[in-house]
Amino acid sequence: MKLLSIEKWDNEGYCGYVEDGSNYKRFCLLKGSDPTIGFMYQKKDYRDYEHFAGVIGKFDPESFFLAKPIPLEDLSIPALDKACELLPEGWLTEEED
Repeated sequence: MKLLSIEKWDNEGYCGYVEDGSNYKRFCLLKGSDPTIGFMYQKKDYRDYEHFAGVIGKFDPESFFLAKPIPLEDLSIPALDKACELLPEGWLTEEED
């Protein structure tokens, strides 16, 4: 599995997109819950990752896709926390009160 896009919801969890080998998936994961998969898109319907990101960017303009996807062990809070440590500084910011 690869992380393609991620957004942090304060300290409550994450949402974003992953690729699982044959599909691209929109996910939401709140702490203490199982991940929910929103939309699922078959990879064969897109030329490549860049094509998918460009198409989805038109329908979900607040999503920002990584230039290089990050491998994930699984879709869990610890795995996403670990992946976020690999993001460039400032990529994942939290709004301050």
